[in-house]
Amino acid sequence: MPRIVAFMALHYGLEYIQQAIQSVQHAVDCFVVCYSPIGSHGHKTAIACPETEKELIAAAQEVMAVPVKWHRGFWPHEGAQRDTVFKLEPDADLVIVVDSDEIWAPGAVEKAIEQGLQMTVRHGHVPFWHFWRSFQYFCTDLAQPERVINPHYQDGHAFLEVPPVFHMGYAQREEIIKYKMLVHGHKPEWREDWLRLFQAWTPQDGPWEDLHPTNVDFWTARAFAMEQLPPLLKAHPYYGVKVIR
Repeated sequence: MPRIVAFMALHYGLEYIQQAIQSVQHAVDCFVVCYSPIGSHGHKTAIACPETEKELIAAAQEVMAVPVKWHRGFWPHEGAQRDTVFKLEPDADLVIVVDSDEIWAPGAVEKAIEQGLQMTVRHGHVPFWHFWRSFQYFCTDLAQPERVINPHYQDGHAFLEVPPVFHMGYAQREEIIKYKMLVHGHKPEWREDWLRLFQAWTPQDGPWEDLHPTNVDFWTARAFAMEQLPPLLKAHPYYGVKVIR
């Protein structure tokens, strides 16, 4: 049987870590978490992360139903942090990457695994939906990050046909967003007026276009029918909140 490993690179992520884990763990053999107490994207700050390792471990342990390897380390850049999974799990036949703010739709990870094992390339890309300020607005602009890795191949890319991953990175409280801006890998590209837009945005006032933090004329939000959410998100404390503060 092929060995399927889920992997999470972690620094903060309390708001959705449980749902992220639960959305994939039923389909994998183990879960590897590489936790960094400081940002690994090349930007440092004297401001303490709003979430502690102890809090993140407790949240993960509460829902984890498969063997977990929790590895604490310091990495010079994000790539080094993410590549650690191959050292910890050298026998993995497939790695499913799940960030702490990403929830896979029911049935999506199974399809990704099936297609990933058939890939003759290393990098498998999946579609994303980006939620904006709540569960009621989302951006569907084309984005397909790598979330499936076949370690048996060295290069090449495939675009998998699976339901979109629910990306909740901008449906978080403002404290986390402001901290994220300090350590994010795209910090130098962050648009100067974006935080003001993010904080002032309401469904009534808009704007509903040009919402991406670094790219211009990208991310157009529209209303999302919450009944389409996975059950994991319907049970989340933010369900029904009009604008997450």
